Amino acid sequence: MNSKHYDISVIMPVFRAERHIEKTVSSVIAQTFKNFELILVDDRGGDASVKKAEALLGSSELKDSYRVVVNPSNMGVSLSRGRGLEVATGEYVIHLDADDFFEPEMLEIMFRKAVGEAADMVICGFVKELEESEIPRGAVQYAGKGELSLTSFRGKEEYIRLMLDNSRPSALWNKLVRRDLYERGAVKFDKDLRDDLSVSPLLVLAAEKIAFCNLPLVHYVMYNTSSVSATTGHLLLIAETLRFLEKRLEAAGVNVRRELFAYKNQTRRRLLLHKKVKGSKVKEYLSLFPEINGEILSGNNPERKFHYRVFARITAGGDSALFRLTRFLLKFI
Repeated sequence: MNSKHYDISVIMPVFRAERHIEKTVSSVIAQTFKNFELILVDDRGGDASVKKAEALLGSSELKDSYRVVVNPSNMGVSLSRGRGLEVATGEYVIHLDADDFFEPEMLEIMFRKAVGEAADMVICGFVKELEESEIPRGAVQYAGKGELSLTSFRGKEEYIRLMLDNSRPSALWNKLVRRDLYERGAVKFDKDLRDDLSVSPLLVLAAEKIAFCNLPLVHYVMYNTSSVSATTGHLLLIAETLRFLEKRLEAAGVNVRRELFAYKNQTRRRLLLHKKVKGSKVKEYLSLFPEINGEILSGNNPERKFHYRVFARITAGGDSALFRLTRFLLKFI
């Protein structure tokens, strides 16, 4: 057994990522920082993703610093991250999706900042990769709002608000986190919750200090056609995660009521307008988050677009001929 001490553990769930994984793994191999381990979690996708990764790693400087954890069956990304965390030995951990990639200096810059500022977490900027190209194209997004670091409860509360209104990503691939923060914050990966949204806000809350690096060090690939982010199953995970977060954050005294209200409404709307939602499912999803109806009917409408504002108000009124007509018409917009 390798008893080497690692400063960082990079955890990468792998599921049907043949198209992208060689670029992803190559970006990890190319890191200027060397004292880290790579943990591949094979989620039984049935393709050659892991073999392709091992072929690259076996002839690289990481040949003795990576391991493969094989799930007993397909367990999903959340439990795969958790299994990787269970075997991680690094002082810090970062999660990387098998279709995204790091800049070569990513780990070095993040680790030096974490140690230099005694931070429990370092959050960096990233690039949205909008289409596959020889020269990456994308929109640069930054980590904070100009802050160098966060230590106060109110500052962390504001950052959680930014994650919930999608101004900053809840994604784990731009967050280097002290490994013991998961235990200190009682943060776990749950198969019934969306992995990043259920974890990142709680890590932010648990951290004593969060440092920011506004360099765009991660590339978030958005042109992966295998993405499940728009499926009804994923939207239902979000719905359950919002219920979970509401309880945890409220118990901690974090006031994100407005952001959760808007997120609930958006999730319900996306489910009701989903092209695959028909029949009895319409009635089921219409009853989702009944607690927001009164507020919408009283005039507090979280939608910005006029047609969605109309839909939110009609939806809050319950099942009706007008609701079904509006739902039908909006599917053509």
